[in-house]
Formats: sequence, C-alpha cells, structure tokens
Amino acid sequence: MLEGERIPRNEYCFFMMAMNPSWDPRNVGAFEIGDADSSRLQHVFFDLPPRSVEEEIIQRRLQLDNWEVPPDKLKALMDTAAELRELSSSGTLHTTWGIRHNIKAARNLRWFRPAVAYKRAAGDALEPSQWETMNTVVTSHFKE
Repeated sequence: MLEGERIPRNEYCFFMMAMNPSWDPRNVGAFEIGDADSSRLQHVFFDLPPRSVEEEIIQRRLQLDNWEVPPDKLKALMDTAAELRELSSSGTLHTTWGIRHNIKAARNLRWFRPAVAYKRAAGDALEPSQWETMNTVVTSHFKE
C-alpha cells in the first residue's frame, strides 16, 4: 500500500523461485529445503528453449555490448553447448551448462580465443581434469 492505495495483483503473477537439489553432486553446499517450505511449493520444471530461441537470447544480450557473435562462432558455441549438456547429464562433466554459461562464453569470444573464453566463463572454477574434458569439447568445435 502506498498512502492507503491498494494495488491489485495481476491474476497471472505467481511467486517462483529457483532451487538446485541438494542431493545432486553438482550442487555441493546446497541445503535441503524444509518440509514446511516444501509443502507450500510446487515443482515446475523447464526445458531449455529451442536452439533458435537460445541463439536469439544470446544475440540480444550481446547487442547490449554493441557486438554480435559471427554465424560460424555462434554455430560452434551452440554445438559445444549441446555436447557439454550431454556430458553434464551423463555425469561425465560435473557442472551444468545453461544459457547463462553460453552468454558468458559468447561475451568472452569477443576478446579471447575459444579455449580462453570458456576457461574464463566456467573452466577456472572446475577441477583440472574436468576443465580438460570441457576444453576437449571446445577445441573440437572451434577451429582456431
């Protein structure tokens, strides 16, 4: 309320929050949600958008930097993401690879070689053998 004024809630406004399951080894340090909180929430799962939509999201973000990923690098970025996501799902890669990671890698591609761009985007936070796994994927898709 603002000085007694009531502002109605939009009927399509829903409270949402993101949660990483504490049982997933990729979420070390996450706490389990309490039963009382869990009983008030409902899980909703989202898949990644289609490739063309993700590409548009990335390019729109990069427009804020007055830059655009060239088509050949965008293809390599998306092909790399697809393989990293498969490795993550299988448990081979102990990290996730979402749109945010793709945006970070894309922004870094403006200034750095692909291996350095991915290392700065996520690789520096990985255990060295995990980075080597990621780097193998990166170098297989980007021809420097």
